[in-house]
Amino acid sequence: MLQNNNKGMTLVEVLVAIVVFGIAVIGVMTMTSRATLDNTDSHILSNQVSLAGEQIEIFSALPYDHFDLNDDDGDGTNQDVLLGRQDGKDDNGGDFGLNDYPGCSTALQNRGNLWGCTDGPADGTATSKTDASYTIYWNVAFNYPLLHSKTVRFFVIHPMKPNHPIIFETVISREL
Repeated sequence: MLQNNNKGMTLVEVLVAIVVFGIAVIGVMTMTSRATLDNTDSHILSNQVSLAGEQIEIFSALPYDHFDLNDDDGDGTNQDVLLGRQDGKDDNGGDFGLNDYPGCSTALQNRGNLWGCTDGPADGTATSKTDASYTIYWNVAFNYPLLHSKTVRFFVIHPMKPNHPIIFETVISREL
């Protein structure tokens, strides 16, 4: 009768087991890393949307002539009055000054600059009260889209995602 004297694994078997285990560990580490990045992105996006909504609520409660609802640089005031008619287009060929904020052309150049943004001072700037890393810019356009109304566009930006501002807009009307 033959007797098997194998008492362990050969060096080749150990090396193969280490390689297989290493590949599995690398796969798990990659998935974990990607999930962490995705969670961070989701957290930032969620906060941006929340802050923009919060700003809309705050601004909607302000009196129509509140200083935060002023067009500080005048690029959104009475831009649609040519020949006494309102057609919803900026008579100067612009965007009623709604797309101004510092660094915007750099932030959106890779995204096709859908809003035709311009580097320039926004009509207002603030930082989040709950997380100072978020910057909020806003611009005001008077009598757009209708007479006796103001359009306010908000840009909420996080320094980790400067190329992905969240943009919200609201219209505030004057009570007559």
